[in-house]
Amino acid sequence: MKKIITPLLFSLFYLFSSNISAQLCNDIPISLVGESFQFKASDFISYGDSMISFELINQHATSFFAYPQAKLIPITALPDGMSLATVNLDWMVFASAWNIDSIALVRIYYDVAMPVPANYTVTFQLWLNNLSPVIDSCYFTDNYVVNLNPTANAVMDIRANNITIFPNPVAQGQSITIQSDEMFDVKTYTIYNLVGATITSGIIQHNQLPLDGIPQGLYVLNITDNSLKNTNFKLIIE
Repeated sequence: MKKIITPLLFSLFYLFSSNISAQLCNDIPISLVGESFQFKASDFISYGDSMISFELINQHATSFFAYPQAKLIPITALPDGMSLATVNLDWMVFASAWNIDSIALVRIYYDVAMPVPANYTVTFQLWLNNLSPVIDSCYFTDNYVVNLNPTANAVMDIRANNITIFPNPVAQGQSITIQSDEMFDVKTYTIYNLVGATITSGIIQHNQLPLDGIPQGLYVLNITDNSLKNTNFKLIIE
């Protein structure tokens, strides 16, 4: 079973634990090599019958990473019959010593009990962990909407939302304006703090988002339109 996963880059923020320190992988920096993932048969059948594989490069100027781990968090539902293999234990170690400027192959293992429907897409967020001595973990602002079983005539929409917000930073108690190059029927928002807790959420009315009652600090604002495209912003309230 070999299928090419075509990623589309959209922004979405999701944090899963309050007992870790996290920052942007892009800021370390760590980068994806290319823009394609592979969904194919497992290289170790005892690890699951299928796997998603991709490559990362360590572009940090001074640090190597000991026993780094990766995790793909599904933001939308996996297809029926597809589940994370237990060998992952949520995380998967992908290198013993990840040197500067070296490329590491990452494998996330799955069990697939039913055929994946044609053109079935899942949105994933990529996290890395155990990155001592730099940090405990990091996340990528870009998420990956992947086609698990593309057909020959599949057409993937790769347009970004082109949403902007202002002012940012914004004074405490004020509102921000949401602008977009395109018209969407619905735009919803969620504001997270840096340990992943939801501060507030709702529907954006008349392109205005009031921030009443939210303390000063750094937050992540996620905006989702009616086509389920997501854009993520770093929001500073002063």
